[in-house]
Amino acid sequence: MGSVHRLVKTKNIGITFGGKLKIQLGLATYPADFFKARGLHTYSDSSWGRSAMPFAGFVIMYLNGPLAWQARKLKIVPDSTCEAEMKIGSKAAKRTVGTRIVFKAVRRGVFGATHQLIDNKAMWDVITKPGQTEATSHFDRPTMVIKYYYTKYIVEPRLIPTNYMIADIFTKALDKTKLAYFRDKMMNTVNASTVVTDESGKCVVFRGKAARLWTRLFDMAQS
Repeated sequence: MGSVHRLVKTKNIGITFGGKLKIQLGLATYPADFFKARGLHTYSDSSWGRSAMPFAGFVIMYLNGPLAWQARKLKIVPDSTCEAEMKIGSKAAKRTVGTRIVFKAVRRGVFGATHQLIDNKAMWDVITKPGQTEATSHFDRPTMVIKYYYTKYIVEPRLIPTNYMIADIFTKALDKTKLAYFRDKMMNTVNASTVVTDESGKCVVFRGKAARLWTRLFDMAQS
């Protein structure tokens, strides 16, 4: 709840879409068709072990900003981190597919598989390896949803270090520094084109509408 409290106190910051597409946190290179898909990708994550029904969440990113997101307690009592991650990962995958359908309907174009970034190695193994095991048979429905999307090249899981998991912002109370970092990355609050130095040498940061205006003026000056 501490993270939510800080977000409420900074609700005036707002979300900014656009700018040069940023590579997803945790990846070293841009995925195939990333620019054609206008940066569409998803993060999903769940906490585990602190409560019987842990908090979990996901965010769908598009044009550097959050297009859709969810944060809530799971309605199950998972026996492992893998089961908890798979449950929210299934929801995230279905919402991602729904987003792709909307884009196709409005002729925005969908290219390649949409990357879903996760930080749980066991979950990644279950999705990408063929077959089913005794350890995963008790949560087979969420598993089959993601495995189906994976085999059809609709959603592709990518394993990233947990330090880069933006969806942590939905699952636990983060320290102030990490929360601000993830918030700015998710909301596209600060980027290179909106940070300038004034005549006195001080750093000035533009956000929201002001950031978009500054970017347009900067591009015009460079052309």
